[in-house]
Amino acid sequence: MICHAQNSSMFNVSPPVSNCCSGLSGTCYAIAANTDLSGIGVRVAFYIQSVVNALLVILSPRESMASAWASTILTAALVIGAVVSKIQGNLTLHHATLILNFATLSCVSSLAVAPLLPVWRLRPDEYFAQEVRHAASMHDSSDDEGECLQMFIQSNRQKKRIKADQQRKRTILTLAILTQVVLQWTWGFVLFLSWSDYSQQGCNGSTVVLLFLARFTVQDINDNFFWVWPLWLLFSLGLTLSLTVVLALTSPELAQEIPSRSSVSSRASDRSQYSLIHQLLRDIWASVPRENRIGQFVLAVNIISLLLWVLFVFATETQRVDNCISSGENDFGGFGQITAALLALAPFWSLTIAIYKYPSQLRRRVKRFENLRRDANEDDGDTASSHSLPSPQDEDTLLRREPTMNRVIDGRAMRRGTSSFVLAVPGIPSQDMGRSEWLEMSRLSYSP
Repeated sequence: MICHAQNSSMFNVSPPVSNCCSGLSGTCYAIAANTDLSGIGVRVAFYIQSVVNALLVILSPRESMASAWASTILTAALVIGAVVSKIQGNLTLHHATLILNFATLSCVSSLAVAPLLPVWRLRPDEYFAQEVRHAASMHDSSDDEGECLQMFIQSNRQKKRIKADQQRKRTILTLAILTQVVLQWTWGFVLFLSWSDYSQQGCNGSTVVLLFLARFTVQDINDNFFWVWPLWLLFSLGLTLSLTVVLALTSPELAQEIPSRSSVSSRASDRSQYSLIHQLLRDIWASVPRENRIGQFVLAVNIISLLLWVLFVFATETQRVDNCISSGENDFGGFGQITAALLALAPFWSLTIAIYKYPSQLRRRVKRFENLRRDANEDDGDTASSHSLPSPQDEDTLLRREPTMNRVIDGRAMRRGTSSFVLAVPGIPSQDMGRSEWLEMSRLSYSP
């Protein structure tokens, strides 16, 4: 509960605070508010940051790297500020436990979504194929064939550079996540090794902490349930350690199969039947792995992580209600809260752009699927006609014609005036490949 006191010191408080906090000891009237570590701006910043991380993985995985570093900076600012406050003797035991909750839920959200990022879960050849496919999706089907071929040739020439870029991004992502885990473990060891070195000693015994969804006072833990305290610390630290191991084990494998452009587009072929929200939900459902066991395992880990994230949020807010805290923590303001809010809002620009571009991407996918279906029908018709015997008149006509070759790219047939034109550039479709194979770049193998 919040005690409305003008002075937040331990002994100089007004009589209403004494009545409000009658459950505390006689020497403690209220726990002093700490807006820089657990104010409304700080709490909302951590919650929003975790949600934005998950949304960016779904809508714009390319921008998730910046969001991961924003989470790391936010966690570092909190833990470093808590260490400084503890050294100065201004940190209460109540706020110390909340800081561990904040650091843990931030680590859980970052570690849970990391195996889903393409830069982490794809092998170098698969990552290169996805980059080429992404570059192709940025061009509309009305582009000329020469531009498409030049784009693919340039992408193939940049194959080593793209692979090196993936390795660099993986290193940066690993550094960001490990920094978060180290900060959380550091604060966990601080709590474990220094049990009594906190401010407002008269309030510590009556302070309520929520461990494993059970309410304990610090005095009860000291007298009867001391084993709960190290068990809770081991649970918080072991949770992030387990997720780190899962992240390491899923690195060389596909955590989740990439749905092909044609298969995803086939679900979006009817623009008039489904709304944008409905289509987004269908795409999310289509990305759920059906047969990939590693993908199913990571999905189960993500569901468990979501439940644990909700548990830590619930424990944090419930503990604040159960304790008597001086007024001020629910007042937004001050450098610490504003800085935390700005860090949490930093990835919102990328999220807004991803939501804005999603309808146009959906329309391009629908258009490509329609072209694919039309070309498939044309290929079936050409195959059927090729098996029929030509008449003598047709044979004479063919002999008089100059040898030509038809190539289909983006639904348009381009006629070449040569009989021996063969596209031999690695990674580029040859003349006897259908358009469906051209679109399925993820199934192509590239020579190193």
